[in-house]
Amino acid sequence: MRLRSFETVARLVEAGIGMGILPLRAAERLGSDALCVVPLSDRWAHRRLLLCARRFADLSGHALALIDEIKRQGSER
Repeated sequence: MRLRSFETVARLVEAGIGMGILPLRAAERLGSDALCVVPLSDRWAHRRLLLCARRFADLSGHALALIDEIKRQGSER
């Protein structure tokens, strides 16, 4: 079944209605004592995400600071 939000998936799982696959951050944010989280190690479960902009040079200072923070956090993994 496909649901519209990670929160909906988490709440249905908490209610005992099946299981779900969530991104790590969503599972951490929405998790509770009613959820058991098991990391997936299969190759298909890994995603490559990209930052996109029309021209990075044209972005505001705030946007560039956000990009720097995202890149910094990504390098810590």
